[in-house]
Amino acid sequence: MKKHIFIYLIIGLIIYSCSKDESPINPEIDVLGKWELTHLGNGSNADPYPNDGSYQEYLPDSVMRIHNVGEEGFIYQKYWFEDSLLFERATYVDAIDKDTTVFIVPYKYQFLDRNKLRLDLQNPATFTTSIYKRIK
Repeated sequence: MKKHIFIYLIIGLIIYSCSKDESPINPEIDVLGKWELTHLGNGSNADPYPNDGSYQEYLPDSVMRIHNVGEEGFIYQKYWFEDSLLFERATYVDAIDKDTTVFIVPYKYQFLDRNKLRLDLQNPATFTTSIYKRIK
């Protein structure tokens, strides 16, 4: 009888040690990396988006680097998390009169899993929901 209990104990320890230990998502860490847009729309009506190789990359120093295929170089923006929102700050310089405008765009974020990110724009817009998948 003691032999059977010992065997069950060993099997239980093996199963317990092999179980997946998912740590909670930390947005400031889990957002890091390259993401490509896969769906665009409104709420649950986000249709597949035909990506052309463009992506955005969240870097550890709160800098977001955007690569658009067909354009030279990168676009750089700042990002940060506050409460349940992801903020992105974009600067636009008018080519004609050189006026500078700063846009701060709030998104409600949700990690659908560690490799899928949903952003819901908190300002009125034509398309409010974007879904991204991690590519690196």
